[in-house]
Amino acid sequence: MRVTRTLVTSATLFMLVALAIHPAYGTLVGLWEFENAGSLTSATIGSSLALTGAESAVAGSGTPSDMGASRLGVGDYYPVTHGIAANGGGSFVNEYTILWDVMYPAATAGNWKTLWQTSTANANDGDLFIRPSGPQGAIGTFDTGYTTNTTSPDTWYRVVVSVDNGSFFRVYVDGNEWLNGVSQPVDGRFSLDPVFHVFADNDGDDALMNLSNLAVWDAALDANAIGALGGAGRAIPIPEPTSMCLAFLALAGVLRLRRR
Repeated sequence: MRVTRTLVTSATLFMLVALAIHPAYGTLVGLWEFENAGSLTSATIGSSLALTGAESAVAGSGTPSDMGASRLGVGDYYPVTHGIAANGGGSFVNEYTILWDVMYPAATAGNWKTLWQTSTANANDGDLFIRPSGPQGAIGTFDTGYTTNTTSPDTWYRVVVSVDNGSFFRVYVDGNEWLNGVSQPVDGRFSLDPVFHVFADNDGDDALMNLSNLAVWDAALDANAIGALGGAGRAIPIPEPTSMCLAFLALAGVLRLRRR
């Protein structure tokens, strides 16, 4: 009987610790900061990026936490293995958040620029664009709509997309909501395969871009969480175990010692 009670207690503690580590608003599952010019694809959190084409190290946005960046041209992109399990009631990833700190030069202002491609095969259009006209510098797609605010060349922006397919598709820039777009269907175009691509497009609509931070969460962050991330170049907070979590871990250790 004592063994049974101990096992139940341990299982309960494990569940509480798991909840403390994985808060309701989601977990940062991938972070790439491009600070190491000799290893631009290395990850701060998650798996290293793959590279299709070429990359070059350039200066970041200039804040103390953002001195380095990567530059990718037409046909160059990063395949990202995000590691998120299917969610949102479908067979693919339907709830997620992606963050980019990006800048494009004036020479490419009149070109389409894709931010990401949800299809691993990269056999169709990208899935979020900065458009060249109508108006120039707006962000979005035909399916979701475009922002009325616009970006400008040679300027760093923190673009965040928060997606809950079946409920909403939202674009934020520097912590402010720019687009409450058309909601997309579960397992549709804006669900994620196990690998998505940054800056990829199937037919060349991926003009030169600089990237100084990339981050992925396994849930659709709300406006407060995204607002707290601020503008381009701000350090992206890496969650640490909460004090409650640490207390549970300590208690679990005490119980383990007692069993011995």
